[in-house]
Amino acid sequence: MSRWIRTAVSCLRHRAGRHEAPYDVRVAPRRVASRPVALLLAAASTTASLVVLPAAASVSAPLPATLTATVTPSSGTVAAGQQLTWVVAVTDAGPGDAAGPLTLRAALPAGLSFLSAAGSGWSCRADNGGFLAPGQNLVCSQTDGVPAGSAAPALEIVTQVEPDTPPGTSTTTVTVSSLTPGTPGSGGGSVTVSRAAALTVVKSHQGTAEVGGTADFTLAVHNAGPSTADGIRVTDPLPVGLTYVGATGTGWTCASATTGGVQTVTCDLAGTLAPGHDAPTLTLATSVGAAAYPAAANTATVSSTDPGLTGTSSSTDTLPVAPRTGLVVTKTHVGDLAVGQPGRYVVSVTPTGPTATPGPVTVTDTLPAGLTFVRGTGAGWSCAATGQVVTCSRAGALAVGVAAQVALDVEVGAAAAPGVTNSAVASAPGATPTTAEDTAPVTPLSRLTLAKTLADQHGDDVTYRLVATSTGPNPTTEPVVLSDPGATGLRLTGATGQDWDCGLASGTVTCRYDAPLTPGASAPPVTVTGVLTAPPGATVRNVASLTGGDPQGATTPSNPASAVVPTPPTPPTPPTTPPTTPPTTPPSEPAPVPPVLVPVVGAPHVPVAHPVARPAPVARPSLPHTGADLGPEALLGALLLGSGGVLVLARRRRA
Repeated sequence: MSRWIRTAVSCLRHRAGRHEAPYDVRVAPRRVASRPVALLLAAASTTASLVVLPAAASVSAPLPATLTATVTPSSGTVAAGQQLTWVVAVTDAGPGDAAGPLTLRAALPAGLSFLSAAGSGWSCRADNGGFLAPGQNLVCSQTDGVPAGSAAPALEIVTQVEPDTPPGTSTTTVTVSSLTPGTPGSGGGSVTVSRAAALTVVKSHQGTAEVGGTADFTLAVHNAGPSTADGIRVTDPLPVGLTYVGATGTGWTCASATTGGVQTVTCDLAGTLAPGHDAPTLTLATSVGAAAYPAAANTATVSSTDPGLTGTSSSTDTLPVAPRTGLVVTKTHVGDLAVGQPGRYVVSVTPTGPTATPGPVTVTDTLPAGLTFVRGTGAGWSCAATGQVVTCSRAGALAVGVAAQVALDVEVGAAAAPGVTNSAVASAPGATPTTAEDTAPVTPLSRLTLAKTLADQHGDDVTYRLVATSTGPNPTTEPVVLSDPGATGLRLTGATGQDWDCGLASGTVTCRYDAPLTPGASAPPVTVTGVLTAPPGATVRNVASLTGGDPQGATTPSNPASAVVPTPPTPPTPPTTPPTTPPTTPPSEPAPVPPVLVPVVGAPHVPVAHPVARPAPVARPSLPHTGADLGPEALLGALLLGSGGVLVLARRRRA
């Protein structure tokens, strides 16, 4: 039969006649056999004296302990840069108990460093008592020991796999022992170390590129770990319209190659990139061609040439490209421009490239004096005017070589004569404003009036006065020509006027005035003479006209001027028989003369009443009747009156 005992021994060391502090040596409880044994206690100090118990104090010898240790990684595979936990299990197969403290030594492989340890009753430190470096041995102790047939509390050792640890198998080994005689335990565990690096790239640019200019792209490469990355490579197949110029960046080496019409830039980074770190900034310079308009999407990809580092990451940056184009602008007037008449201009805008314009296309036309905007028309165009400034806009893109036309309708005023220069400016995104100019002659307008009056009449001889006046709006630019053809019953005999050149041909008076007439001014009057040939009492109406003054050639008639042909008096009819007796009554008033209707020549048929003068009876004084015969005297008077009438009619026929 066995039993548990606990033995404690206090020892004193004597040195140089003085006592030092006692050293306690304690023996943990042990299951011992019933036979007596001698127990040798070791002093706590190597210089202490040994005390041997007498035979009466001997106890039974302890049974040996058989320890085993197993090491299990938390994962069979770990990436460099990650953490790994090792679980150590210590058991005692007996037959004796493993007295505490237990001592465990762990040998960590290269590339692994100790982070922490946990387990009931366990504590760990570096084997040399200092800082734990990767691959350094670890010493752990457990104070309670382990009974036979039992397991000590599990020990968890947390390690860090260094980011640059090469791929392969890493093994951790442990040994465990106790104060109880017996067999120490040992064990080990292995893990496969791989490498993983999460590489990212971000591509960016600044501003808007212009065709014919350059564009710089910035590429930022980052290693998110967990492993250190090497063989870092960035590939950038440039889109159409961008051409590689060069690259800058510390540690980067770049080159380009064209395959299948695609230019690809490849950049390699020297050395390694630790996890959590950024590579030096890489900048790619490109030239921008017309094909890049209106935008170029550029994608860069980062990867590693190390077969152990798989995976890629891409970043796409879209570069806006401003248009760039020339403009051909023409402006022409349609037909001839004349004052008082509508006019039209046509403006044509054509992009010449190298790119189209996205629009809007704008035409600005500041109309010169004399032109007034009416409307603007054209497919897709809208026009408005503020004062003399006309602005027309066309929305939407306009391709290279395609013309957009807008027609501007204007009113032509007097200020436009004799000619007008009109300019228009076309503009569009990506284009330099371009001006077109049109110079057109303008036909002036000089309206005229002609006033005609009957200035004088002596019998059949008449004199007319004609006055030509300019009413504008422009001064006369061509000679003013007065024409008077006379009229039925009127024969013109001549014409005169200061500064007028007059002539008579085929019964028509023609006068020419060469001096200019400003609006509101009148030329010197023209005097036209003539003879009335219409029957007596007829009214003759005469109309003259003006032409010239401006190239538009309008004819201006005058107002009609009327003259009445005089009628000669009718001779009295002599009595057939003389009175036999003188009147004995006082003379009476003459009876009223009835009106006589006479025709008017050259006028509408309107009856006109003209009184005909007839001799009134004259009261003669009574004479004494002598019986003389008065018939011959009366007959003579009648003949004289008749002869006078014949002479008047003969003169009128000669005229």
